[in-house]
Amino acid sequence: MVALGYGAAGVSGGDEVYGLIDGYRDGWAAEFVAIEVRSLAPKPTTVDFVHAAAVPQAALTSWQALFDHGHLDTGQTVVIHGAGGGVGSMAVPLARWAGAHVIGTGSCRRAPTRARDGCRAIRRCRADGWETTIGPVDLVYDIIGGEVLARSAALVKPGGALVSIMAAMAH
Repeated sequence: MVALGYGAAGVSGGDEVYGLIDGYRDGWAAEFVAIEVRSLAPKPTTVDFVHAAAVPQAALTSWQALFDHGHLDTGQTVVIHGAGGGVGSMAVPLARWAGAHVIGTGSCRRAPTRARDGCRAIRRCRADGWETTIGPVDLVYDIIGGEVLARSAALVKPGGALVSIMAAMAH
């Protein structure tokens, strides 16, 4: 924090903070920006500023997909396509926090990391027939799109949900 505006409370100049700026506001990608204190949190000492800056948008995106749109609840099973990426790496612990069973898909090179983070299983979604080894599930959260998204509807239980942050792509 460089400086405080009138009425700011709960933080001090020099505090290391991170937060989510209103995306409709000009300057969100600037080096310095005015932001309301309520949109800030103390930056964990174990995270550098570059990584801390990436967390809020990815975490909010995953929170909205899992809970606001997907209505994920305790005991349900969720497939997270792209579990090893930036947005997916936020979705996995959020789903585990909610008490869900997590099946992650994506790149094999990130599989050990996601397994450590709480994925029940890791599947390569670029291999033929991956969808026959998964399902039925309560929620599919798609962060990949394209063919993976197109093949995911068959995984969802009746009354379940398919939530994607990607537009379907034609091949």
